[in-house]
Parts: sequence; structure tokens; C-alpha cells
Amino acid sequence: MTKSRTLKSLRYRVLVIVAFVVCLTALLAPSTSLQSTTCCTKCLQRFQQCDGNTIVCCQIYNACISQCPGTCPSCPDKE
Repeated sequence: MTKSRTLKSLRYRVLVIVAFVVCLTALLAPSTSLQSTTCCTKCLQRFQQCDGNTIVCCQIYNACISQCPGTCPSCPDKE
């Protein structure tokens, strides 16, 4: 009987830990997306202010977005 209780207690603990991890992941996901968008926007602004040719500006842009969490759009064309 004690083995059965121990097994149920262990299952309950594992279930609680899994639920906690899922909730924590769900809470952190939107903030990461927001940080990525902000980071990408800063890199785009830096690109638009670049006075060099497109190749140099894209190298700077690509170096900048490589530090952002998530993904950013590829290097835009200079107008």
C-alpha cells in the first residue's frame, strides 16, 4: 500500500512540475517576441541611417540582427 501511495505522490509531483514549466514557457514567450521586434526595429533604423554603400550597410545590419532574439527580416534594399 505504501508503494502505491509513493507512486501516486511521485506522479503528482511530476505533473505539477510539468504544469509549472508549461506555464512559465507560455509567460515568457510573448516578451521574447516583443524584444525581438524592438531589436529588429533598432537594427532597421541603424540601416536606414547608414551612409555607406548597400553592401557595407547590409553587413552592419546583419551583424546587428544576429544579436536579436528570434528572427528579423533580411537586409532591405537602400533607396
